[in-house]
Amino acid sequence: MFPGVGDQYINMGYDLYKHQKVFKDIIDECAQISQEYLDGIDIRDVLYPKDSGMEQAKELIKKVEVTLSILLSVEYALAKQLEYFDVVPNQMIGHSLGEYSAALVSGVFTLKQALSLVVFRGKLIQSCEPGAMLVVNEDTQRLKEILPPKLSLAVVNAPQLNMVSGAVEDIEKFEKELKDSNISYNKLKANRAGHSSTLDPILDDFEAFIDNMDLQRPKIPFISNVTGDWISDEDATSANYWRRHLRQTVQFHKGLSLLINQSNTVFVEIGAGRGLTTIAKRHKDASRSLPAYASMKSANKKTNDNNNLYELLGFLWLEQYEINWQTLTPPDNCKLLNLPTYAFDRKSYWLHRSLNTNKADSSTLEKSEDISTWFYTPSWIKLEANYQNNLNQVAKNYIIFNPQNRLLDKVINHLEIDNNVICINFGEKYQK
Repeated sequence: MFPGVGDQYINMGYDLYKHQKVFKDIIDECAQISQEYLDGIDIRDVLYPKDSGMEQAKELIKKVEVTLSILLSVEYALAKQLEYFDVVPNQMIGHSLGEYSAALVSGVFTLKQALSLVVFRGKLIQSCEPGAMLVVNEDTQRLKEILPPKLSLAVVNAPQLNMVSGAVEDIEKFEKELKDSNISYNKLKANRAGHSSTLDPILDDFEAFIDNMDLQRPKIPFISNVTGDWISDEDATSANYWRRHLRQTVQFHKGLSLLINQSNTVFVEIGAGRGLTTIAKRHKDASRSLPAYASMKSANKKTNDNNNLYELLGFLWLEQYEINWQTLTPPDNCKLLNLPTYAFDRKSYWLHRSLNTNKADSSTLEKSEDISTWFYTPSWIKLEANYQNNLNQVAKNYIIFNPQNRLLDKVINHLEIDNNVICINFGEKYQK
């Protein structure tokens, strides 16, 4: 699963860039290629700036074309790093821009084509009028009914989780309507309106740019955001398809449903954060133990991405996925260590019984006159007529903090048979 715009941040994947050679080599290659299209901007100066260049990096990452090239580069580099460990996807799905990453991994685009395309896409979007986007917690069909004509349904992440986009003035009016109707929403930090009518003026230029490319049929199947179904060879290699992809609603929920209802599917989010992982786990058809894993930390986390990567490999191994451990620890990089010796001292800790030389207390040897105490008689315990109610009274209450551990999920399923169980799961971020 390849995420789209919104999760990018400075120093994204910095731990991987320092310690994972494949990831670093791909980022370096992407930086060299995209520099030609970004008017000399090196994405490494934006991603991993020195202290003196931090302020400039914060301004550059706000430019749409820079953001898109960074996201594509990081997602592709992470996918190639996992491929180095023999972790190769059988199927893929992207979220808006993430579909470009899926198409790149699948072989539809070359790396140079993909980078030139997302930079051109970003520059075109930057030239459009300012816009805004809302995340609206309302049923999709109901939202369509109340949506003003000037606004667009940009993304369907879940039946109750949709994104609306449009011009700033129109979005502000719609916000007031949502407040009056007591419909909850969040406003995104975006200055352009993706998948809305504000992009209509750039569609012809965008299609013409792709029409000059020699696109290839996908080698790995992936889901289309436009249809929510498997992309066809005709669409994947069609400039008109990518035009529609830029403008039409992202049918992420529909495509995700297709994957979740398959058997033996493991989901891995290739990019920063746990946004798509969280959506997958909350899907109405997802089981409690749905194997969905993130690969990189989000901006507000302090963990090391190398540890996150190794933890992901461990999870995949537990899912019976074959990992090439030799690539993880090459023999020429291993060092022999002298382990501490062990003395093997033979010490006995047996509790020896001491002989009691004192005369036994004669009172303990007296014969009991009550013959009923001489024997044990097995018998049944009779329950009252309302024994079922008595049994129900022994049900216990449990609050379980579940870190999405599959073994713990089995324990929860067992406890839920006769007890009251409340599960508290990880969220994407702290919020009220």
